[in-house]
Amino acid sequence: MTGKAIELFLVNGSADSLTTAELSNWNGKAIKIPRTEITECDRDDIKGVGVYFLICQEDDGTDSVYIGEAENVLDRLTQHLRDYQSGKEKYYWNTVLKEAQIASMEEFIDNVKILINTLGYKVLVLVPKATDDTVYLYCKGSGASAKGFVSTGGFQRDYEFNAPSAASAVVLGHTSNGKVDWKTEDGVKLKDLNIYEIGDE
Repeated sequence: MTGKAIELFLVNGSADSLTTAELSNWNGKAIKIPRTEITECDRDDIKGVGVYFLICQEDDGTDSVYIGEAENVLDRLTQHLRDYQSGKEKYYWNTVLKEAQIASMEEFIDNVKILINTLGYKVLVLVPKATDDTVYLYCKGSGASAKGFVSTGGFQRDYEFNAPSAASAVVLGHTSNGKVDWKTEDGVKLKDLNIYEIGDE
């Protein structure tokens, strides 16, 4: 794995607004646009061919994504907005990412993963899998219990959390110290295992 240089440009001076991301030595570009800015956007770089990702948060708090391709991405996004307003589309997305490509598909997918994840969205990334030497941890409350393990992205089971306290709070239904509430089958606390190195909280 070699290092990558990424140039981020906050077009309107805010990370919550239009943002572009470009990898050095690659001619693709990722563009993040909030839903509320689509109708006012008149940039040439989103009027061409590209793949786009509509990012949405479901009612249960999980993230989902719709992936599409268009000859003119801006026109297609405008159509998505019209379809939602007319009731033809139920999917309410809040952010769109557009990616143009003139390269091999394999390189394209790898670079898309890098750029979109840099912009804060876990898209096209496999959920980590347990291995033979995985240390499982358990969190038990009065009405729920869960089994999970530490991954490179944070703390994981079917859903990957970025901290053990976030995971245990969901299981227990209240504020929790995940380094104490997650334990091995033998009762050893996560904080005593020396396997958690990512900052918690």
